[in-house]
Amino acid sequence: MSAVTDALGASARPRPDRGLRALAPFDSKLRIAEIRPGLVARPALVDRLRAGPPVALISGPAGSGKTTLLAQWAAADERPFAWLTVTESDNDLAVLTAYLARALDSVDPLAAEALAGLTVRGADGTTVLMPRLGRALFESTTPLVLVLDDVHLLTAPKCQAALAVLVSHLPSGSQIGLAGRGESAIPRARLRAQRDLVEIGPAQLALGTEEGAALVRLAGVDLDDRSAASLVQRTEGWAAGLYLAALALRDHPEPTAAARGFSGDDRVVADYLRYELLTMFPESLVQFLSRTSVLEELSGPLCDAVLESSGSQDTLEELERSNLFVVPLDRTRDHFRYHHLFGDLLRAELRHREPDLQPVLHARASRWYEEHGDTEGAVRHACRGGDVGRAANLIWRVAPYYLGSGRDLTITRWLEGFSLEEIAAHPPLALAAAWCCVIAQRSEPIGQWVKMASRGDLDAALPDGTPLGSTIALLEALIAEHGLSRSAQAAARSFALDIESSPFRSIACSTEGTCLRLLGRPEAARARLQEGVTLSAFVPGAVSLSFAELALISIEVGDWSDAERNLERALDLMERHDLFERPAQAIVLAVSALVLAHHGAAADARSEAHRTRRLLSMLNYTMPWMGIEARLVLARAELALGDVAAARVLEIESGDLLQRFPDPGTLPDEQEKVAKAIQSVSGPVGQGVVPLTTAELRVLQYLPTHLSFQAIAQDLFVSRNTVKTQAIAIYRKLGVSSRGDAVSSAVELGLLED
Repeated sequence: MSAVTDALGASARPRPDRGLRALAPFDSKLRIAEIRPGLVARPALVDRLRAGPPVALISGPAGSGKTTLLAQWAAADERPFAWLTVTESDNDLAVLTAYLARALDSVDPLAAEALAGLTVRGADGTTVLMPRLGRALFESTTPLVLVLDDVHLLTAPKCQAALAVLVSHLPSGSQIGLAGRGESAIPRARLRAQRDLVEIGPAQLALGTEEGAALVRLAGVDLDDRSAASLVQRTEGWAAGLYLAALALRDHPEPTAAARGFSGDDRVVADYLRYELLTMFPESLVQFLSRTSVLEELSGPLCDAVLESSGSQDTLEELERSNLFVVPLDRTRDHFRYHHLFGDLLRAELRHREPDLQPVLHARASRWYEEHGDTEGAVRHACRGGDVGRAANLIWRVAPYYLGSGRDLTITRWLEGFSLEEIAAHPPLALAAAWCCVIAQRSEPIGQWVKMASRGDLDAALPDGTPLGSTIALLEALIAEHGLSRSAQAAARSFALDIESSPFRSIACSTEGTCLRLLGRPEAARARLQEGVTLSAFVPGAVSLSFAELALISIEVGDWSDAERNLERALDLMERHDLFERPAQAIVLAVSALVLAHHGAAADARSEAHRTRRLLSMLNYTMPWMGIEARLVLARAELALGDVAAARVLEIESGDLLQRFPDPGTLPDEQEKVAKAIQSVSGPVGQGVVPLTTAELRVLQYLPTHLSFQAIAQDLFVSRNTVKTQAIAIYRKLGVSSRGDAVSSAVELGLLED
């Protein structure tokens, strides 16, 4: 038994893991913005930020000087700055957490335990990663300033909720700076009431007469005081507009007269700049600027590929030296971007000059990103170029890896950019949507996506070589709408149709083997499960499930030693591949609790039972047999530990699930055995705490996250009233009257992480 105990102990000790770069690969997003020549100092605003309360909110339109102010703050403050420039790809909580962890780690190296906790593959972002990130920030020993620039790009509710977690976990002496174009999802009313918030908006960011005149002079335009003041007034102190105007005026034959006729209205500015600024450049340069404006990030090789030319790196460096709104993104000057406002102007110019060229440029960019291993960029440009077929193929090629590493929200975000008709017309998109539902355990009907995909040619190969018919059959097996027999047949069909190198074959073996065991065919199940664990291309999670099922087959015949050996293999896979937060692995932990309880290791068994119940609370919708089976196995473990009340709750829940599951095989017999065992016990004994149901445990995981009941309900695909009712039941069972007290009590009982 010591080997199993050692395996459990090892799984409880997170190992050091600096694999954050797999999710957060771009160093440029973590680079503090530079203070470039020709910028006006804002000492009063900087002092206000430095001496301000813990949270600073800087909001204003593009070109109003938000990033410049942040850079000046970083240069003037003695504390280190952890910086993240937000992009749309950060609307995946796993990605956002990884970048924030890297930013914090660059200032004050995170403990190995914290790093391992933040890189668990497939961990739920809301209930696992977000609280752990907050704790990592709170435990920082160095006062710091955490900056999120372009925070308005965080539109996913979970990612917006992460901001509230960061705000509430700021350690003493630290600040957080949030800069964006609109409202930020932080509890502003509460922060204002507590005087913990300093706000700098467009009015404060606008340049005064003296500051604006200084900017014009720094840009090389010689105006008298009256003309400079007039220009500042007409642009309403808009920093970017002033600077663009100064560039246009610099070579104007009559700059003073032109300045007095200048307007700050956006449309007028654009027209003015188009006819005044761009007309001063050679046609070749205007063409370079407009055509490369389709790119969010500029590099010599990428621009060369998009333009099908050479020499782009020299052009970019010359543009930067000329202060033409080209911003360097790294210290080596290999990567740049256009100033947001200037980029908008250039894209408008491209639409005006060469509207038919945009799809071509996006297609070239997509191919370049694909060749360089950047799927995010390849998909983005395929979508912007209107090439749905290419985008679909790109998404499917990375879907297994992304889904396996917990990035289902990235795929979901991509899919949200397509219409229902486009998804229906492209089987890879429909299949990706179905797999997102499987991984995320969503209650939305997965069958609708499978039916859409089934309209394609079932003999055709998907972009990764997997036959369409094989993938559809596997999804049908996992959905199990018609029960275990049909599910086993579909899994067998999927395996037979699939290519030899496909990772989906191990899932098919695991699924078929489990169904056969639950249909009362243990020897056939054993053969299928053993075949699945020997495949060269395997999915670790599927193999660990196979080992757990093999352990259960051994337990049924009383061979606990063989069960132990198979369990150790399952736990080893979970450890090596960070699977302890995957809901589907609940059966492995349930078997572990049962084996430990059988050997009298009560404390370790109870710990495994806690972890199993937490995973069960997230396992509801796909592979319906798994939730029933895991509950019954765990109920047996709870009985062995003397916790009859917990066993009774699990047995009742399994009965409720069985009523909705056709052709359940031997599961009703197993439930009846557990029910009889519970009835044979005279009176409830054990822990003395009324156990929470798995539905209540699921809501409990959300209580520390600052999400509202409505937001929790949306995430769980239930009604707000359901969440509220379950929260009230949690308070009652824990003997508390508030959300905060419920969290504290749950931590003390081991139901939530500290």
